[in-house]
Amino acid sequence: MFVLARMVSGSSAVSLPSAAPDDLAYEALCSLCDDADAPHPPPPPSGCAALLSDALIAYGGECSEATLAAVDRLRAAAPPPPSCLPAAEALWLDAGATAVAVHRGELCALRVDAIVTAANASGLGCFVPAHRCVDNAVHRAAGPRLRAECRRRMAERGGPLSAGSAPLLTAAYGLPAKCVLHVTGPQLARGGVPTEEERAQLRACYRGCLDRARDAGLRSLGFCCISTGLFCFPPREAARLALSTLQEWLEADEANAAAIELVVFDVFSDADQRIYEELAPAFFARRE
Repeated sequence: MFVLARMVSGSSAVSLPSAAPDDLAYEALCSLCDDADAPHPPPPPSGCAALLSDALIAYGGECSEATLAAVDRLRAAAPPPPSCLPAAEALWLDAGATAVAVHRGELCALRVDAIVTAANASGLGCFVPAHRCVDNAVHRAAGPRLRAECRRRMAERGGPLSAGSAPLLTAAYGLPAKCVLHVTGPQLARGGVPTEEERAQLRACYRGCLDRARDAGLRSLGFCCISTGLFCFPPREAARLALSTLQEWLEADEANAAAIELVVFDVFSDADQRIYEELAPAFFARRE
């Protein structure tokens, strides 16, 4: 409540995205303030849509249906989010009947059956608006109904998303993907060398997402680079484990190979792109 009240009181410093109608953003922000027992900002606040987006990330409580509906109205009035598939100039490879692509772009824009986000143990997304993690980006783009479903699913699960445990499957809401797989990878100290247990946990992340996608009938997947950001897993070794796990999974069972049409490794940085483009052809045939 205190954090949200402080954000609202400083709302005049934030700029307003042109795509967001100010009155709808203000309506949703006031409803969220009611949920948090925080004061309303003075109407109309400058930068209301941007403030609302940050406040929804920071708010740790449950949003009321009134707030969720107000955000739905705001999103319906805005242009649809950008969406894409890997372009022809991406690195395309073939793993039997399964296409594999190394794609540099926004994970949240991928038009696939499911994207994979690197979650924390709570499974509720990042609560720090300025945090530059993939989970923050996914929850911000999907909207607050994603966290609401995560809260329900985690209550049903009855335990945390520990490293390498089975992923949480939810709808994708405001994303062009159909679903989101939330999985937690191993966390290392900066500069640390992964143990065999941590390597096994990272493999389990990829294998668990592939298993869950197969069982749910999801035929295209977009993976982020699990654990390589703030969780400090060495990127080159993480890429090798990701690629080898996919190769082994596809070769382990004909049903696996028939289940998945497309796997996208979505890379964030120049370094990640170079690593995947160097390593991937050792596991899969480069498409001519």
